[in-house]
Amino acid sequence: MGHNKEIKQEEIPEFALQPARPAETEVLTGKKEESFDASAYDKLFEEMARLKESFAEEVRKGNAEIEAQEAAARAGWEEPAFEEKEVISQPEETFADAGNSAVPAVTELRAEEPTAAELLAKETATAEPVMAAPHEEEPKTAESAMAAPHETEPKTAELLAKETTAAEPRAEKPKELEREPGEQEYKPVIAEEKPEITAKDSPDFTAEGEDSGQISAVEPIKIKPAGSDVISGQLKFTDFRSLPSARVHIEEDLLVPDVKPDLSSILTMEGDCRLSENEFQMGSSGRKEFRVNGELALQILYLPMEEEADFIPLFSAVPFRDDIAVPAEAESKVCVSAVIENLDWEVINERKYRVKADLYLEAREYRNVSLDLFRGIKGNRTQLRKETVPVTEVALRKKDVIELSEEMPLKDGRGEIGEILSWNAKAVETHRQISEDKAVISGAIHCSVLYRNREGQENAGKPELYRGKSEFTQFIKLNGEREFLPAAGSRAVFSLKNAALEAEDGEDGIRDRFRFTADLETELEIYKDEELEVVTDLYDPERDVCYDTEEVEVSALRGSGLSETGIREIFNVPERFGTAEQVLFLSGTPILGKAFAENGKGVAEGAISVKLVCRSEESASPFVITQMLPFRCSVNVPGAEDGMDTDCTVTLKDLWFDRINSRQVEVNGSLSVSMSVYGRRVCPLIKNLTFADSSAAASRPSVVVYVAREGDNLWKVAKRYRMSLEGMKEVNGIADGETIRPGTKLLIVK
Repeated sequence: MGHNKEIKQEEIPEFALQPARPAETEVLTGKKEESFDASAYDKLFEEMARLKESFAEEVRKGNAEIEAQEAAARAGWEEPAFEEKEVISQPEETFADAGNSAVPAVTELRAEEPTAAELLAKETATAEPVMAAPHEEEPKTAESAMAAPHETEPKTAELLAKETTAAEPRAEKPKELEREPGEQEYKPVIAEEKPEITAKDSPDFTAEGEDSGQISAVEPIKIKPAGSDVISGQLKFTDFRSLPSARVHIEEDLLVPDVKPDLSSILTMEGDCRLSENEFQMGSSGRKEFRVNGELALQILYLPMEEEADFIPLFSAVPFRDDIAVPAEAESKVCVSAVIENLDWEVINERKYRVKADLYLEAREYRNVSLDLFRGIKGNRTQLRKETVPVTEVALRKKDVIELSEEMPLKDGRGEIGEILSWNAKAVETHRQISEDKAVISGAIHCSVLYRNREGQENAGKPELYRGKSEFTQFIKLNGEREFLPAAGSRAVFSLKNAALEAEDGEDGIRDRFRFTADLETELEIYKDEELEVVTDLYDPERDVCYDTEEVEVSALRGSGLSETGIREIFNVPERFGTAEQVLFLSGTPILGKAFAENGKGVAEGAISVKLVCRSEESASPFVITQMLPFRCSVNVPGAEDGMDTDCTVTLKDLWFDRINSRQVEVNGSLSVSMSVYGRRVCPLIKNLTFADSSAAASRPSVVVYVAREGDNLWKVAKRYRMSLEGMKEVNGIADGETIRPGTKLLIVK
């Protein structure tokens, strides 16, 4: 019985890969059945193949023994003139069925007596072409088939010798070979039986979970590369990933300028990290490190040695340079951004102070990937298991710079601006829209300024706090590049360069406004989804398949989102400072502790380092209160799952205070959290495909009844017994979308 229908190479349907469900009370017949042990079928299947191979090996060795003896006999005497009848063994026959052809037939072309195979077939034959049930008697092994019931039947080699003698006229035996009186009759020696071939030795008996591409070395194997028959394709895309973070420690002693009074204590210190270069190209050999250069810009408020003197502003910069090692790939590009993680100081003497800072470097790698994908074999019945893998690439990455010049006026009645003591500014995104021709990004500049009133005013010299905001809109031309549409997502990062703040006069000549100028650099990334069709497994019904695999890691954007959260905390003034009659300055720095993905959302946790500069009635000298305000923000990302990678940016949009009383100050703020979640996976790509012809295919039985067990699916069973998936469905009447269950009986036809 055979199934010779031509099966076209096609993608394996999803239902064929579904694992078998736990057995229910009814199986096939609709009646209740006891649990069935499928291991008996496997045992019988392996025993039959072992018996066939063992008997064939014994016959080959017996023939070789006889031929060696005949050659030794002919060496001592001259052969007669009559024609010799050559004994030829037929090739091994394949199994006609699973019951009565388990042993190959070795026949003599001219002999008329029964052959050894025929005698043995009578002993091992069964009536039905179906595998034995688990409660039936186990089939006989090679040893039991070879041994006679009463030890009266001749051994295999001896029987072959008699068959040869009966078929061929023999010349008179030479004297030196004649048996003397009392001498025992000569019997050929049969070599020791070859060890049993186990499941791991044969590709047809692959243990579950093991690759059937491994080939047994029972007989010489012919290896044939697939060569030009391979159908392949190529996929190119830009992959990206976050690299492990690095840290740079800065420790530097600085001097107070000669024009400034002596230093007593430092009230507050604000820093801004500026990199001279933030993109680094890795070499062809996989450059593993690069040098980071930049400076740490500092704004300092300190108290002078003179009593009753107000605080003094001081601006300084500390250059830094460090070599950073990263696990980047060859020919990739690494982009780096720096965040101040910790900033501290120490007063050494009245003219010197020491700055200590830790910079947190975030590195992001961009790599051009080119993959050769195996897609199939031309005109071949090779069965392919395919899987569609989503991949997100950077379809477009572009930088754009605009010049900002924003006017920020004081509120009415606030007087005039004198000296600027300290300030900070940050750009916050409020809206983003991507089209074919351009990207429109809207945002705002939030600015906090500590200044003194201008001389000649009612409150001349008194410190004042200003908080202002100015909106902007940036247009980035995309030159009609439509290959990224529809976009899977995008990312925008702002950087203020050459920022400056000055006081300027209005139209009436009153200095009542600030002018903020900067170069706003926006780095825009647009993502696109691709579908990578990968062949993850294959087999051939007629030949053994060998191949190598190359593991490639890819990422897919599972979703992104933007969320805001508020913070609120009451600061209690320590008793040693007395009261807080005036809040002079307020600053905050967000520190991201961790970001992670969980079911349907991304979560960011961290704290904001808040500094309050206050002044009390009891003392003219200001003091500083520092406190960490924890935050936790959730961003809805429907495709997020536990353990996925995240890309998170936290921005402090606004920070303000309300003075409750002289002993308490309420601090409020709003945070903006942008989160993207990525799923990463390793794809094994098939390469170097070859076919191997061996006797394993011929040794498989023609008919097998297989009982499905827990975890089986159609693909696994079809691959194990080298039957096409469509053929198995047709023979067993399995409809598309139907799955198998433990206990399902499947007919396997060669």
